[in-house]
Amino acid sequence: MLWSFTINRCLNSVFIVIDLEFIQLSFQFIHFARTEVRFAKHFAPDGTPSPALLKAQEDRLKNWRRLQELAGLH
Repeated sequence: MLWSFTINRCLNSVFIVIDLEFIQLSFQFIHFARTEVRFAKHFAPDGTPSPALLKAQEDRLKNWRRLQELAGLH
């Protein structure tokens, strides 16, 4: 087997969930984009993401849901 959904603990989630001892964090595309210099121009000085970046996040979410459907998870 080349790859499998079985190693993904967040199969039914729409974003990655990180459980720490006292808090639970979610990690979405916007969070990733904030860490990448190439996406810096898509954030306002106050950190607000641009409409284009929000659309990109929505597209990635739709793609993830489609992968889940193709895998028979939904």
